[in-house]
Amino acid sequence: MKKDKVYVIGHKKPDTDSIASAIAYSHLKNEIDPSKDYVPSMLDDINPETVFVLSFFGVEKPQRIFHVYPTVEDSMTKRVLTANIKSTVYEVGNLIIDSGIRTIPLTDEKGFFHGLVTERRIARHFLREFNNISFDEYPIRIENLIKLINAEVVNKGSHNYMRGLPLIGTISLEDLKDCDCKSKILIVGDREDILIEGIKRGIKYVIVTDGAGIKDEVKKLARENNVLILRTDLSSFEIIRLLRLSLPGEVIAKKNPLVVSPSVLLKDFAEDLMESKDGVAVVLDDKGQVEGIITRHDLINPKRKKVILVDHSEKVQAVEGIEEAEIVEIIDHHRLGGLETAHPIKVLIKPVGATSTIIYDQYISYGIKIEKEIAGLMLSAIISDTLILRSPTTTNEDRNAVEKLSKITGVDPMKFGLEMFRKKLDISHITIKEILTMDMKEFRTSKGTFAVSQVEAVEPNVIISRKDEYLKEMKNILLERKYLFYLFMVTDVMNESSYIIAAGDLRPVEKAFGKNFENGILYLQGVVSRKKQVIPVILNVL
Repeated sequence: MKKDKVYVIGHKKPDTDSIASAIAYSHLKNEIDPSKDYVPSMLDDINPETVFVLSFFGVEKPQRIFHVYPTVEDSMTKRVLTANIKSTVYEVGNLIIDSGIRTIPLTDEKGFFHGLVTERRIARHFLREFNNISFDEYPIRIENLIKLINAEVVNKGSHNYMRGLPLIGTISLEDLKDCDCKSKILIVGDREDILIEGIKRGIKYVIVTDGAGIKDEVKKLARENNVLILRTDLSSFEIIRLLRLSLPGEVIAKKNPLVVSPSVLLKDFAEDLMESKDGVAVVLDDKGQVEGIITRHDLINPKRKKVILVDHSEKVQAVEGIEEAEIVEIIDHHRLGGLETAHPIKVLIKPVGATSTIIYDQYISYGIKIEKEIAGLMLSAIISDTLILRSPTTTNEDRNAVEKLSKITGVDPMKFGLEMFRKKLDISHITIKEILTMDMKEFRTSKGTFAVSQVEAVEPNVIISRKDEYLKEMKNILLERKYLFYLFMVTDVMNESSYIIAAGDLRPVEKAFGKNFENGILYLQGVVSRKKQVIPVILNVL
C-alpha cells in the first residue's frame, strides 16, 4: 500500500540551507514517522555551491516540483479492485457485490486498461432481448460455463468454446426442421426428438436442462458428430440468465470511458467529471496502466497536498499553490511570514544562523543517529548561511552544531567553507541574470514589493568590476516585476563587509543606512547579513 506523501520544501531560488534542510528533515521525519513518505523537494535549480556540497557528500538533489495544487492523484482511490479482461460477467458482478464497489476496471495480465464495467452496464445487459445475443463475436469458454451452471459433461467433443445463437427447446419439431441449426446453441429439457433432430441438422452445442435423461442413442450420435452435450439440474430460464453471465466482461464494458492522468490539476478536470454520465473516471499512468479511480463524490472535499515548509514562511517565497495545500509544519530561522493555516500546526522558528541548526537540534531531541552524509549537508548549510560563523546572525547554537557535525564528517569547517564559496562564485558558465536571481528574495510591504539578491564572495572585485552589466540586467528585472527597488548585495566574506548595487528608487535605501550611493555603489562595512542587517533596516523606513 502506498503511503501518503508529505512534501518537505524549501524556498524559491534555493540556497544550500534550503536544500540541506529539506533533505535532512525528510530523513528525520521518515525515521520517526514511517507511516508517511516524507519527500525532499526543491522549487528551482540549485546553485554551484549546493551542487558542490551534494557531490562532495554523495547525496542526490531533491525532486523538483512546480506546484502543490490538488491533483487527480491526491483525491483518487488508489487501492482499486480490477478484474482480468477474461473474467466473466458473473465473476465481475460478484466482485461488485462482494466489495460494495460500483465500478470495476478490466485489465490484461500486464495491468493495461481495456474497459470499465459498472452496475448500470450490467443492469442494461440484462434488459436486452435474449434472442438478440450472439456468442459468435464473444464465444463462451466451456470450462467457465461448466462451473457456472454446475454441469455434467455428457460428451465434450473437441470444443473449448461455445459459439452461436441460443435456441430454446420449446420449439416445435417442424420449426426445427426449417432452421439453420449449425449456428445455434440448443437448450432443451426432456425432448429426445428435438435432441436427435437438432444433432442431425448440424447443432454442435447442447445444454440439457432439468436433469433430464439422455439415451445411449443420443450419446452415440453426439460422439459421431462431435457435439458438445452438457447436462444440468437448472431450468431453461436459469440457463438463459447464466449464459448471459458467462460472457466475457469486456462484452459489456465501456471501451472509451473518461480517463485522466494522475498529474492533472483537479480544478482543470472537475468539469469533465461532473458532466460525465457515469460520474467516474479511470486514472491511468503514462503506460496505460490503472493507477486509481476518481468519482464526482471525490470533488466534494478534495484532498490537499501536505507540505512542510523549511527555511521560509512567506507566501512570496513559497511554492505555487501553497494556499490550496495543507501546511503541517514550518521550520525556519527568518521572520514569520503571512501564511495562514486551517488548523494548529507545529512551528519551529528560532533566531539562529541557519534552519539546519534547528533541524540538528531536532535530531538530538529525538535521539536519531546522524549519518555522515546528513551531517555533511547540515554542516555545509550552517557554514554557508553564517559565512563560516562570521555573520552577526551566528549564535552559540550554530557554533555547537558546527563543532559536533564536523566531528561526524571529519571536515574542517574553515577550509571547507572557503572552498564552498569559491565554488559558489564559479560564474564562468552562467549568465548575469542567473547570478542575480540565484539567491533572490522578494519582500512585500504596504507600499509595494522590493527584492534583495545576495552573493558571498572571496574576491568581490570580480563582480564589482562588471557593475554596469549587472545594473543593466537589474533594471530589466525591476521593470518586468514592478519592484520599488532591487538590491544586489555582494558580500566580502574575508573582510566582513558588503557592496550594494541598486536599481529603482534609491531614497529608502539611502535613508535606511544614512549614506548615499557613490558611483552606483553603497559600501557597508560590517554588514554581511541580509536577514538581520539589511531587511529590518529597510522595512523600518518603508
